[in-house]
Amino acid sequence: MEESGASALSALGDMSLTPLSFLDRSAAVWAQRPAVRDGERAWSYSEHAERVGRLAASLRSELRVADGERVATLLPNVSAMLELHYAVPGAGGVLVPLNTRFKGGEAAWILSRSEARALFTVGEFLGQDYLKMLEAESLPSLETRVVFDGERVNALGWNAFLAEGERVSASDALLRASAVQPDDLADLLFTSGTTGKPKGVMCAHAQTLRAVHFAGIGFDLARQNPQ
Repeated sequence: MEESGASALSALGDMSLTPLSFLDRSAAVWAQRPAVRDGERAWSYSEHAERVGRLAASLRSELRVADGERVATLLPNVSAMLELHYAVPGAGGVLVPLNTRFKGGEAAWILSRSEARALFTVGEFLGQDYLKMLEAESLPSLETRVVFDGERVNALGWNAFLAEGERVSASDALLRASAVQPDDLADLLFTSGTTGKPKGVMCAHAQTLRAVHFAGIGFDLARQNPQ
């Protein structure tokens, strides 16, 4: 990239540092450029932003996610995981990503510790049935489970969940997203717990975007190099 580390840091100080504002800018500047590839599917930056907005609206409408409430994910690298990274804070919530290699007790400890109200997951991955492995766990704060692939008893299907977003107008969803500030909490990130119980750290939006920005500098990812 053309900027030095010092000049890049200065530029970041002038930005409204949230991944949501970054996504909005990308959708405006690179509207038709490819943004996401998931298997045989692909969509542009403008389509990506539209999908995130619809998901954020569903979080507000169906799950009634309030400001600061925790939403957990137990997902592999699928499109839903990327979209939730934007949509959860866009709805006012805090994302709690879980390691897909966790066993039931490990995942349950973080879900309980973070007081997550909702969990987004897949039916099965790495030989694990995540919903089944959590059945025996006591999770009083966990009210809703959403499964990305297929349908399950006592869990919402992904498409049915997204349909609920139609109840929230696009303007209402955008209004909430626009209120997100750089120092607002974005994520609760937990260690794997190899030396004891998992330990959590709170990350703000500004921290996340700075990390991405300087990773781009470190890997020399110029805007002319979209790989």
